[in-house]
Amino acid sequence: MNVPRLPREEELLRVLEELYGGFAEAEETLSAIRRGEVDAFLVSTDEGEKVYTLNTAEHPYRVLVEQMQEGAATLSTDGTILYCNESFARLLGIPLQDLMGESIHGFIAPVSVERFRGMMKNGDPSGTAGESMLQARNGNLVPVHLSLKLLRMDGLQVFSVVVTDLTEEKQSEELLRRAYAELENRVKERTIELARSNQALRESEERLAMALDAASLAPWEIDLTSGKVIPSEALVKLWGVPDAGALQTRDDWRTVVVQEDRPRIQQAIDEAIARNGEYMAEFRIRRSSDGSLRWVASRGLVLQDPEGRHQRLIGVAADVTEQKRAEEERARLHSELESAHREANLYLDILTHDIGNTENVSNLYTELLLATLDGEAAKYAEKLQRSVRKSIEILGTVSKIRRIHHGLPEIRPVELDAIIRDEISRHPDNSIHYEGVSSLVQGDELLPEVFSNLIGNAVKHGGPDVAIVVRTEDEGGFVRVSVEDTGPGVPDADKEAIFHRYEKKQRGVGEGLGLYLAQILVERYGGRIWVDDRVPGRPECGAAFRFTLKKA
Repeated sequence: MNVPRLPREEELLRVLEELYGGFAEAEETLSAIRRGEVDAFLVSTDEGEKVYTLNTAEHPYRVLVEQMQEGAATLSTDGTILYCNESFARLLGIPLQDLMGESIHGFIAPVSVERFRGMMKNGDPSGTAGESMLQARNGNLVPVHLSLKLLRMDGLQVFSVVVTDLTEEKQSEELLRRAYAELENRVKERTIELARSNQALRESEERLAMALDAASLAPWEIDLTSGKVIPSEALVKLWGVPDAGALQTRDDWRTVVVQEDRPRIQQAIDEAIARNGEYMAEFRIRRSSDGSLRWVASRGLVLQDPEGRHQRLIGVAADVTEQKRAEEERARLHSELESAHREANLYLDILTHDIGNTENVSNLYTELLLATLDGEAAKYAEKLQRSVRKSIEILGTVSKIRRIHHGLPEIRPVELDAIIRDEISRHPDNSIHYEGVSSLVQGDELLPEVFSNLIGNAVKHGGPDVAIVVRTEDEGGFVRVSVEDTGPGVPDADKEAIFHRYEKKQRGVGEGLGLYLAQILVERYGGRIWVDDRVPGRPECGAAFRFTLKKA
């Protein structure tokens, strides 16, 4: 049996030197490829050795690829990067010389791995394309569009890849999505506000119609352009004419009025138009049906069209014969009406839109009702008056909210201590204790509304023996304000919802707008607002409304 001869030491050393030299040469060749210093290299295949050319007769096209903004690369069928341009290397945040020879699979984000492998396996000769996600060296994800096509180059199958960076496009899509969502939310908010306003208007009109009917008041309307009169059934009955066709014009109206009183009506209308305000007249009529003489008190309001032209005169008429016979009662009524007129003029100076006009007219008529009614009808009139005034209060709150949404005076330093003391002084009959020091905070002319709502709610819902504490504390760059009361408190389930619009809940705060207004004001000033239990864990012991304000 022949035993193989073991190589001698010098033979082993020679073999190791040859292997080392081969490895060094391979390493040097690979580095040269990565640095882009090799124009061609030899690849062994089953069909023999083949030359892969990097710099051939298509050199101008290679220069074009290297200068293009999109990333471009050539891949072997196993994903090895044989060539790429600077744009591709820049997408991945890797120097060009370090990228060639690496596997493309190492730069495909996990979320896109399966899709990319499917693209490489696709047998479509026209290539395949789609969105994918690359992962740069620093871990950042880069959304891209890949165009992948299998080619035969110098006898080898390779993939050509064109990579388009979609980062800016995706950012633009996200901005558009957010803008659309914000616009949709604003439209919903405005739609809800309009629906609430329309509902309030309908309810007010229904209450007014009921009150007018109960008080035997006759609504009427005159078109100041055409002179056409639009009488109600109640007015037809009051005038004693056969039907509404007998009161179609101002001349028809005047024929029923006693002749010597007609100039008084015309003068009242002219004055109302000149003042752009209220029409008021008392005159006598001779009823057509029975010939009786009746005293009529008529009240109205001049309305303008959007261009400021006088358009309509609307009002009501009432039979005041019995009141005229009692001069003392008439004097009292006149005094109350004058007071109501001054209040109505103030409202008209503040609210000039249609809903405001309607609410102010309603308030005026309820004053007239209270002066002329008693018993059950007077109770209805009192309820109507409370409802109208609450509606005006809500409109005032809505007006403030709209001012906030449409821009307010610039936020400026304000004296917090003075605002708190002024609001406390408005409740002299209540036990309100104040613990705080003078502080300058960021605010504006509406900051007192926050304290008005919180202290007002504590007084309203706490009962006659409620104790209130207002406290300010330093909290770094903020001042923390607490308004605590011994009232009914707020259950845990309602502590967040109580700040939502129209979430009345247990305490009935502001008909759903008061705390909402306080919240958006505090947030406008850069703070936040919330409610705690005055005694932690015991809501029945009272509420503690807290909010923060930025120091000036």
